[in-house]
Amino acid sequence: MIEKLLEFTKKAGEVAVQNQMKINEQDNALKQKEVHSVVTETDIEISDLFSAFIEDNFSDLNYMIIDEEKIAQYRDKIFERIDETEYQFVIDPIDGTMIYANMQPMFGTIIGVFKNKKPVLGIVYMPKIKDLIYFDGAKAFWVQNAFETDEIKKELLPDKKGHSAILFASNWYFDLTADYSEEKMIMLDYFSACSQIIYVLTGRGKGLGGQSSLWDIGGGVAIAEHLGMKFIDVVTGKYMDEISPEVFDHKMGMKNPGMLCYPTEFNEIMRLVRLREGKA
Repeated sequence: MIEKLLEFTKKAGEVAVQNQMKINEQDNALKQKEVHSVVTETDIEISDLFSAFIEDNFSDLNYMIIDEEKIAQYRDKIFERIDETEYQFVIDPIDGTMIYANMQPMFGTIIGVFKNKKPVLGIVYMPKIKDLIYFDGAKAFWVQNAFETDEIKKELLPDKKGHSAILFASNWYFDLTADYSEEKMIMLDYFSACSQIIYVLTGRGKGLGGQSSLWDIGGGVAIAEHLGMKFIDVVTGKYMDEISPEVFDHKMGMKNPGMLCYPTEFNEIMRLVRLREGKA
């Protein structure tokens, strides 16, 4: 399954990069409304390609697709549908839409595969930078210059501690505490879940905090689990390790902000930042 999904990921990346060039080619002549249209059309194009791809390759499975572009079709019955299916394919066709619309490179496609609501496979890919991470069910890999003849592939191994001082988080959700200092940790926000997940899971970030939707984190959950990292609910302290109504609302938005990090570092991170009032 993972090889076919990687083939699709490559195709999705090509579509995204080609369509972003439409914005660049028209430059100042392209009005903001038209920029938004290009982004939306690209989201829908990749979404439709994914639906056709899953049907062509995995029609023998009892599955559903959870997609930012098509979530409305389930209305408030999505958890009933999840309970009826064995596999849940989760996709964010273009993650980092603001980045994408403004001709920045740190956008990407995120794909997660869940079986009976639990993560089993994951892919996170930034096609402009050609940075890719994925979990094939047994091992996790980081691929630089992905899908090129000179790509560099490295296995990601479980660890217990981060090796970076950067916390990817926004002051929309977190305030700094009196214990915070940039010598201990630096808080940044790249406005792109795919880039921040890749950086955290490859050791270039200490953690990722915020309140996202399932498709923002869906490709990262299985990889994180393999590496010993967790998405932790900062209100309850519970792990966000399955698609459940305790974690997500019927639109697949997180009910509470979460923190992706090693559990051994969670308390220290939360000593340096605190959840902003009203965000619980």
